[in-house]
Amino acid sequence: MTDIITTKKDQPEHIVGYKELKLEDGRSIEIPVAKTPEELHGPAYPTGLEVSTVDVDVAMLIAANRDANGDTKERTEVLISYLRSDPTVVTHPATDELPAHSVVGAGVPNGCMVAFRHGEEVRLGWSMPNSAGEPLPYSKEKARICAVLRGMKDSVTMSGKKFATNGQGNVIPVGVSKGFKKFTNRAQRYFKQDFDNYYPNYTKG
Repeated sequence: MTDIITTKKDQPEHIVGYKELKLEDGRSIEIPVAKTPEELHGPAYPTGLEVSTVDVDVAMLIAANRDANGDTKERTEVLISYLRSDPTVVTHPATDELPAHSVVGAGVPNGCMVAFRHGEEVRLGWSMPNSAGEPLPYSKEKARICAVLRGMKDSVTMSGKKFATNGQGNVIPVGVSKGFKKFTNRAQRYFKQDFDNYYPNYTKG
């Protein structure tokens, strides 16, 4: 297969172009080359926030628990809790070998919460790419980076047990906010410091 990509007028939007593949019998066929998720949807940055390339570089280091030189930090300075959708239940009918039974799955990973040290501050971030506006399909790496970026740039205001908003007043998905209390308690015990962007007892003035 060559590295030369040709394009066609009527090619689908999700296709970059076509590569030539040489077969053993000497014939050639064209193989479509799909666009990457980034090319299709844009980068996995939190929506509604201005993010620079420098911010992304910093977030990638924080999410990987690395210092400015790219070396792994001696002490973990980012805590991560992955989020999942509701458990799935699959019911199986009775067979000659087994009675009728149900199998409960853990649910599909669909986001994360992070607590991390950023300079002298400890900050809270979250990401739920499939429902909160992040454009890419879920991956743990992208979810971590997106959550750190949001923690660097935004705040979380809690009012009630599950109702939370961000710094722009937008409601945070309940699938995320219902886990804030347990996760932030764990993070505060670890960092021995209050969050600088999390307001758990907010009441409207």
